[in-house]
Amino acid sequence: MIALIAGTDPSIAGSGEDITVWGMEPDGKFKLRSAYLVAAEWLRGEAIEEANAENKSQWKCLWKWPGPNRIKHFLWLALHDRLMTNAERKRRKLTSNDSCAEHIMRHCPSSQQVWRLLGIQDNIAVWDLQAGWKYT
Repeated sequence: MIALIAGTDPSIAGSGEDITVWGMEPDGKFKLRSAYLVAAEWLRGEAIEEANAENKSQWKCLWKWPGPNRIKHFLWLALHDRLMTNAERKRRKLTSNDSCAEHIMRHCPSSQQVWRLLGIQDNIAVWDLQAGWKYT
């Protein structure tokens, strides 16, 4: 088979001259619109892939932390916006008070004491804390 391919003269193998075909259009003609869509899809895929990799390293860091599992679980819930906050309770029609999760994490006197004990400044947004984590 290799000898057959190697012995074939390229000038007589085809049925005519080579032509350029854009595979993203049914008619084979290049259109800027389809090129833009291909580029946007590629970039979106790259961004999603990058974000997924970053998220994986963040969560690995959280789960490897030597602290109690209940604290890790609480932080996971908080960072995924899954705490049963008053805002969520109001959405489920369980209360009329819609104080947000930020109250639990920043303004509640008990949480302020926890943050002080951990040596975390009270002017840092809780959601920005993950930016300071060391990803390993």
